[in-house]
Parts: sequence; structure tokens; C-alpha cells
Amino acid sequence: MTRLLTLWAAVAVALAALTPALPAQAETSGIASGVDSARGCVYNGFDYVPPTSGIAVGPHCFSTPDASGKPVVAAVDPGKTAADLAAVQRWSPLHPDHYVAEGTMATRLVGSAPRATNSAAIAKFVSDALPRKYLPDTLDPWLRMGVNVGGGVHAHDNIPIYTVDSSNPHQWFATFVSTDARVVNFPRLVQVTTGRLPIPTWAKPSDGGDRAFATFDVATGIMRGYYGVTKGGTSGNEWHFAASGYWYGDPTTRTAGPDNYWLGYLTGSSSVIGISNELTQIGAEEVRRGEINHMVSVTFPDYLKGTISFPAKQTDGGLDPAAFPAAPAAGQVFTFPRGFDVDAYVRANGIDPTMAAVMRAVKKYGGIVADRNAFVMALNFEHPYGMGDGVNPWKTDPVLSARINGLKQNAFPWALTEWLPVGYAGHLTNAADQAPATPAPSAPTAPAVEQPRPTGVYYNPGYATSGGRKWFTRCEPYSTTERCFAYIWATEVVQTRTGWSTRWNWVFNNLSYLPATRASWGSNPLAKTGTFTSGGRSWKTSCGDEWTGDNGCRAFIRSRVPVYRDGTYRYEDRWVFNNVIAFNG
Repeated sequence: MTRLLTLWAAVAVALAALTPALPAQAETSGIASGVDSARGCVYNGFDYVPPTSGIAVGPHCFSTPDASGKPVVAAVDPGKTAADLAAVQRWSPLHPDHYVAEGTMATRLVGSAPRATNSAAIAKFVSDALPRKYLPDTLDPWLRMGVNVGGGVHAHDNIPIYTVDSSNPHQWFATFVSTDARVVNFPRLVQVTTGRLPIPTWAKPSDGGDRAFATFDVATGIMRGYYGVTKGGTSGNEWHFAASGYWYGDPTTRTAGPDNYWLGYLTGSSSVIGISNELTQIGAEEVRRGEINHMVSVTFPDYLKGTISFPAKQTDGGLDPAAFPAAPAAGQVFTFPRGFDVDAYVRANGIDPTMAAVMRAVKKYGGIVADRNAFVMALNFEHPYGMGDGVNPWKTDPVLSARINGLKQNAFPWALTEWLPVGYAGHLTNAADQAPATPAPSAPTAPAVEQPRPTGVYYNPGYATSGGRKWFTRCEPYSTTERCFAYIWATEVVQTRTGWSTRWNWVFNNLSYLPATRASWGSNPLAKTGTFTSGGRSWKTSCGDEWTGDNGCRAFIRSRVPVYRDGTYRYEDRWVFNNVIAFNG
């Protein structure tokens, strides 16, 4: 989401910043680990897990090896109709009932993430000194945040997203062409983002200086992003562009899937930081419901020069760190203090519903420094160009019109923000946010007997496929042993402010404790049959049963879970499996 206003002469600088630092032949080492040690960067599409520090070893790479050979368009399905295509084109990737980036970094909870050591200084800088540096005198007294919507509503440097279906015989195709080094130096990028590709007949890029758009093909799951787009050619059906990027999503679930947690384009980019900024825009339906269930992208007038914060892959920042040590970095994430009561602040300060939703989202999921604009921070909303031919509900829908025009964007309390460390790559590491707490009234005290780590997805950190399902496991020390949190890529039922919704996500499955002696567990109730209360929750433990065998215990926690009954979901109290331990002596 690119610029709030045209960057005037600075557009040339932004274009240069998108140029890869290394040629295509640098796509070599480290593919198994997802880290290219030669370039000091992290590959996209590998669901990178950081060291124990939580800080990535480097930014994302501009280019990631892709030998998949996946088809760039789907085979035609003659059974699909024009009505099917019309439904697809109305299908918004930002709709809360089927958000494409569900289960990615965009829905990661940041409440328990660490804060940067200079967090307070950054908050002070962005709340006053940063906008004052760039604002014209006539705007400086009052403007602190802009708004990008498009189609004649507010500014227009957000990114339209067009949903297409390459398998539908009624889908229109156009020819995509680029002669730019940022594209032609990368053969697979050329294969995936140029040539004959699906696009609506009425599509057009954003009206600002970046002239960007993205497409999501529901038949292949491919997300494509384009920058510097113009329509022309002798046929009038060619799209010429300066830069592009792509990743492979899951066409079955119509999500980014489990392989695109960081939303980074495999190769190339359509914006400075190189992730799918379009998927962190605020959807129209989210504004209608007053609830935003993902990270919020914000463009900034400037940020640190030469500093790239993972998951970003590049920067065009112009602020010298020596002169502006409190400036944020491209890709850096911000939130609010853990004890900050957003709803109380909203009531006390008369905050409008849309800004209230933005603040709740920033506290829960964070905001990200997504790109540069002209002179002030800016929010980015779903662009009406992607909603249909000649459609603009921001103008015609009374609820959306009232909420976007009633948005008091300057009410966002920048001075209260807290900032995550540069390069923070915590991935499902926020235990306080993500999984039930495991009681430890008396943690193991005797030395554990070291044994080889058991095999299987429950005990080994990282990503795996087992039983045809995707798994992610992370492990952490627990007294004298280790415990591992296992998550499965699955559907979950959640209650929102407006009802129930089913979505794909990384869902907590269970905790597993690495084998230790019985003596090391002492009187811990997780290691003996019985019931107990911890943290105000009811627990029960079963040991030596048919499921665990003689040398193990499993524990259940009493939880409220959604159950489908009489045509709707409702919460009911159930015993839910939480963890298993094994004894080795």
C-alpha cells in the first residue's frame, strides 16, 4: 500500500529500492534450512522459525529458489458458468468469513511478544517529530494520519485485489509484459507473472504513483502482486509493469495455506517490504462489522535507512540512524501495552467505531510499517476497484459511507504504542496468547535422565506432514525436561462480534513433555491420577491407562468449546485433552 500521495520526485528512489541487490544466479545455498547463508537472508515459503532469541538471522531474500514447476494457470473446467465467475469476482480475500491470510503472521497474537529496548523512544518519535519533519506547515498543527480508500474516497494509494478463476471458461485473460531487470533476471518470476494470465476486463491499478494491483487465482491459489502497471499494447489488452511477485496458496481452502506464514513473495515484490501488504488492508466487511481480525498495515513518511526488519526483504528508508536513532524500520511491528484497556480509552475519548476497531486490532495482532508515503502515517482500506465493475460501496452503502467518512484517523494514540524488536520473528511463540496454560504447582526437581528425543510430530520442533496433515511444533525448557506445543493446520469455529465463523488456522492440538523419570516429577499433579484446580481451571489426570500405557500420563482441562446443536453453535463445558507426559525410569 504504497503511498498516501504521489511521492513526487521520490518515486524514482522507491523504484530503485525495488531492484535486487544480487543477480538471479545467487539463488543457491541453504534451501533445506530456508536460510541463504551466502546472502544472509531467509527464504520465503519455508515458514521460517527463528533462533531461541526470536530474532531472525536476516531479512527475507529478494529471490527464493522455486523448482516446483507448478502450473501458472489451471486446466479449464467446462462445467463452470458465467454466474460462477461473477461469484468469484465478488469474493473478497479480505472478508472476515474467509480471510485469505488466516493462520499467517497477519493473525499472529502479539500480546506476549517482547518489546524493543528503545520502544518508548520510537513511540515518542512517531507521535510528533516524524510527521512534523514532513508535514507542510498548513497541515502540521492537526494531521497525524491519512486514509487510503480509493475510487474518489479519501486518498488512493492502497492496492486493489482482483479475485480470478483461471479454470472458468468465461474468465477474461490478458497479456502481462515486463522488460524490467527486477523481473526478467528471474526466470521463474517471468513464468508466473508474465504471459497470458487471468484478469477482469474492468481491472485497473491504483490511481496513485505506484499504480499497483494484485490478483488471487482461486483455481491455482497463486497470489500475484504488480507494481508500476499501465495498460496498452497494440491489442489494447496488454498490462506492462515494472515489478512483480508471487506465492502459492491453497486453492482448496482459498487461503495462503501453511507454507506462507510470513506472506512474503517467493521472488520479487510489488511493494518495498516485499510481503503481501494488500492482505493487511482493512476489509469493507470488517468496517461494517466493527471488527478487524488481523494485523493492520500502515504506511509511514519515512523510516530508518539501511535497516530491514524481518519479514521485510528490503527498504527505501531515508533516515540516518545516527541522526534519528528512534526511527522505526521497514517491516517493524507495533502494538499497545499489555495492560492498555482499548475499550475504556474508546469510551473516555469518544473514538468512532472504525478507529476503535483499528485500535483493537493493533493491540491484538499489531500494526506493521508497510511502505513509505508522502508526509504522514496512513491506514489502508479495501480498494473499491477490486469489488466489481463500477462498484464502490464506500460511496453507495450507507453504513460504510458513514463509517469511513466518520473515521477520526488523528485520534490514533501513537504516543501510547509499543514496538517489537527489529527482526522479531516469533512464530506461534506467544504461549500466553496461543495455548492453554499447563499447571506447575510443583515442577520437576530431580535431575532428568537424558534420552534420545522421541520421533514424531509431537516432540520435534519445526514443520512436518503426518497423516496427510500439516503440523507445526515448538519446544521450550520446562524445569529439568522440555515440553513441546503441537499445532495442526485445521478449521476452527470462532465467535465474532456478529456471530459464528469457520476458518482455517494453526490450531493448538496438545502439549507433550519429553521423557523424564517419575522421581523428577515429584508431586506434580500432571504425573499422578486424580483431579485438581490450577489457575482457576479444573483439571484431571489419567496415568497408566490403555491410551498412555504403563509409563505415561495424560491430562485434560475443563474448557468452554463451541458445539453445533439445533442448527447453531453454542459454548458448552467439555473435558479437552491438553498434554501427555512419558516416564523413562
